[in-house]
Amino acid sequence: MHVPRVGTCEQRHQPQLAHRAEREGEPRQLKRVEDALGNWTHRVMVTGRCYDHQPVGGHSARHRRARRFACVPEAVCSFLDSTEIRTEMKADSNIPADARGLRVAIVVSAYHRDITEAMELAATAEFLRLGGQASDIVRLQAPGAFEIPLLIDTALARAGIAAAVAIGCIVRGETRHDRHLGQAVTSELARISVTRGKPVGLAVLTVENLKQARARAGGEVGNKGAEAMTAALACVRACEDLRQ
Repeated sequence: MHVPRVGTCEQRHQPQLAHRAEREGEPRQLKRVEDALGNWTHRVMVTGRCYDHQPVGGHSARHRRARRFACVPEAVCSFLDSTEIRTEMKADSNIPADARGLRVAIVVSAYHRDITEAMELAATAEFLRLGGQASDIVRLQAPGAFEIPLLIDTALARAGIAAAVAIGCIVRGETRHDRHLGQAVTSELARISVTRGKPVGLAVLTVENLKQARARAGGEVGNKGAEAMTAALACVRACEDLRQ
């Protein structure tokens, strides 16, 4: 006997999706999204995973075209999980940078001193390697990462300082404090750089643990202090060229 389907299409599909979420131990959250090929409505689970979702509707030519693209979300997720894009970013060693005649400020956080000191030494060595003089480095000690932006802004307010490098290390803890701190510091440093019109090299690490920090302070990943100094000096010269 034929039993007519009642309710809207969304109501008919919602129990199956909810049952699937319950079976896989995931929250029952449903989200409405629009198909890239038109205004067709999909029902997909919002659980941090990708599902093969099919358009709801008849089997028109438009529907068949949409079905051919049903595997795209899964393919995108596989690409994002690939190791190729999860490798560490490497700075271009051929970036044109010149420290001759420039005066810079290096602001160093006192937290995790072994990490920040290694980055500070690398930043100083890079400045000297690029033609700078040790007497042209203004070193400032910050109590912690949160105080770095204030000292950077004060240093860049001086006419003789062409650029600054911020050095710190923020390690993930039991709370979300590290995330808020890292976002506040980096956002403020970017604002100061744009407002002052002077480059700020960013060597404030935001890591999961000290092992990751050591890898970025002279370990297998490199030294972010030297990279930040190179980036700041390169921006100084680029800005000079643009202002001529």
